[in-house]
Amino acid sequence: MASPVGHALVGYLGYQIALRLGGERGWLLLLLCVFAANVPDLDFVPGFFMNAPRQFHRAALSHSLGGAVVFMVVASCVPYLRKRTYRWQHSLLYFSLYASHVVLDCFGRGRGVPLFWPLSSTMYGISLGILPGLTLDYTSRETFLASLVSYHNLRVIGIEIVMMLPFILFIKAMLTVRPFSRRFRRNSAKPCIQR
Repeated sequence: MASPVGHALVGYLGYQIALRLGGERGWLLLLLCVFAANVPDLDFVPGFFMNAPRQFHRAALSHSLGGAVVFMVVASCVPYLRKRTYRWQHSLLYFSLYASHVVLDCFGRGRGVPLFWPLSSTMYGISLGILPGLTLDYTSRETFLASLVSYHNLRVIGIEIVMMLPFILFIKAMLTVRPFSRRFRRNSAKPCIQR
């Protein structure tokens, strides 16, 4: 399981993509993208208040591609409610950010995720040994909170940052490169003679 910081880094990538889709630069868009990448872990909240943090974690809908579709539909309604223009690319971005969380958790250590729910409730997990997993104590609310800031988990967050930062910088650089303009391509076909 990736940490919330790891998911937030993927949300930052989504923010960079959203800017290319015409989103307004600012904290609100960044927070929305980071939120979308972390939404599946909100399934901790009901169990946390029931003093059983793991009770609903990775339940059927929250950690599945079906959940990503539901989130995409709900999030796509927001522009209509705010009387803003809707772009289908934003729906794809919402789906991708949510699905990135599910896929990252699928590649982490642990019991897997119900990837294809509601079609199948089979738990899918692929442990490549690349991403270290968080170690959390689910016995009670207090032990769960204490285990979040353990040395092991802080180390995992550091490893995630080191592993993802080059990828983020590469994607950011690729998104800032502008494709050749039509005028440039038209003029480049003509021979250039300098005297």
